Amino acid sequence: MAINLFDNRTTTFAALGESVNAVSVEEALTQGNLNYKVEKKPIYLADGSIIDGQKATVRGTDNHVYGIVSDKYQVVQNEDSFGFIDYMKDKIQFEKVGETKSGMIYLIASLEPMQILGDEYKPHLIFRNSHNGRFQLQTTICPLRIVCQNQFNIAFKESPNTITIRHSLRAEEKLKDAFIVLQGTAEYMKNFNIQAEKWATTNVSYQDVSRIINELFPMEDDMKDFQRERVDQQRLLLRKAFESDDNRNFRSTMWGMINAYSDYITHREPLRKTETSQENNFVAVTFDPTLMRHFIELVNSKIVA
Repeated sequence: MAINLFDNRTTTFAALGESVNAVSVEEALTQGNLNYKVEKKPIYLADGSIIDGQKATVRGTDNHVYGIVSDKYQVVQNEDSFGFIDYMKDKIQFEKVGETKSGMIYLIASLEPMQILGDEYKPHLIFRNSHNGRFQLQTTICPLRIVCQNQFNIAFKESPNTITIRHSLRAEEKLKDAFIVLQGTAEYMKNFNIQAEKWATTNVSYQDVSRIINELFPMEDDMKDFQRERVDQQRLLLRKAFESDDNRNFRSTMWGMINAYSDYITHREPLRKTETSQENNFVAVTFDPTLMRHFIELVNSKIVA
């Protein structure tokens, strides 16, 4: 089996959505063909009767059905959902917009780069919403390490990286939400820097690295040959990420292990490629901090003297 050593490393969203050159939410949505309207429509049975208490949310441009919702569900159009972002548009740069097969509408923007431990990081704000009730209006803060395009999703108790926004059409509420997001981003990046410096002074031995990798990707006695080969590949990829040139300053530290794991989950190939493989990885790496949290817990458990 060929081993992908991440020679061509890009973000999880590089091949998704539409790149935009916009100065407002309206422009970004227009360039990404997301400036449509959604409405609730009655659901008819075969006999012509209408289902009580439920409606279908339908895209106006092509009658695409997003899902079934209750009568009380309020549709908020894309432009209105993301309207609060315009109150921070002088601070951010719009990069991409898109829509996943699962009905998640997203807008990606970045802030000015900053230095952390001698490396350049670009904080990204990834906004998401939906019209099927599956996703709340949220903003997730994802720092991107420029040199290797590693995407970090680490949630701290002191400063969480996910902010839930209330739908509102009132200007004062939108302004407040924009302030909350920018303030939360500043606090998060400050804490991210503090934690990175702490982890960079926490030593990890060669034996620690082997124990961590082996426990993360265990080899079971009853595995078939192809399963053993897969585990060997996973172990090799993580070790290669740990030993990569752009990680050389941190190879003997916990921060080096965290960098390597973020490299691995950002750029890994799916076990089975499907039509939604790329967007599934984008959603998992961006919005679910579970993988990184469990890895940090594992590293901590293996390096305790």
